[in-house]
Amino acid sequence: MEQEKAKFIFKDIDPVIYPRRIFICIGGDRQDIADKFNDKDGDPLYVEPHIIENSYAVTFSNAMSNKETGLLGVLLWFHNTESITC
Repeated sequence: MEQEKAKFIFKDIDPVIYPRRIFICIGGDRQDIADKFNDKDGDPLYVEPHIIENSYAVTFSNAMSNKETGLLGVLLWFHNTESITC
């Protein structure tokens, strides 16, 4: 069973010295992520349910494309604010 959906927060960080953006998402569900991002080839993003159920956060190391801006970046998706620790 999927975790309860938390409020979806999105931050787009430009680290300046790194050639990719860093996208940080907190909360939401698989559909929120799919609505916001494509993979680097422009294909729809699909996240397996078991990956979410067995983790506190998911990192997409391949470049992801922000659908609104077309910018590429690395996506870090935390399921909720309690998942963000040192």
